[in-house]
Amino acid sequence: QELWRHDLVKWHLRFHEYNPSRGYWGSSSGFVQESQVLLLFRDSGLVPKSQAKVVQMRSMLQHHLRPDGTISFPDFLKVVNFLKELEKDKVGKIIDDHTDQNCCIPAREVCTFFRVCGFISKVQ
Repeated sequence: QELWRHDLVKWHLRFHEYNPSRGYWGSSSGFVQESQVLLLFRDSGLVPKSQAKVVQMRSMLQHHLRPDGTISFPDFLKVVNFLKELEKDKVGKIIDDHTDQNCCIPAREVCTFFRVCGFISKVQ
């Protein structure tokens, strides 16, 4: 429950409503095609950056597709949860690599840390 407390309504809307201008690629039928799910993940920033993790994402998605090539909302949430866990692993590794045992970052390294996290895209 805690995992979905803030996101469930957002994901429900994106899954069940078709409005591309808002990043909603869903269908009111309750089942969404794989291509629409991939668009939804892309627009939500959930597509992993590494090729290996993209392969994991596609495998997980394939596992949950129905024979007609669609996915239900509960199975869609399982894939979203999987992608969120991948992201948590990535963030945890970044924090471990850039902080000391007290989870502190030296001031001179804050900009580098933000760049690695993706908060800053340009080299300053």
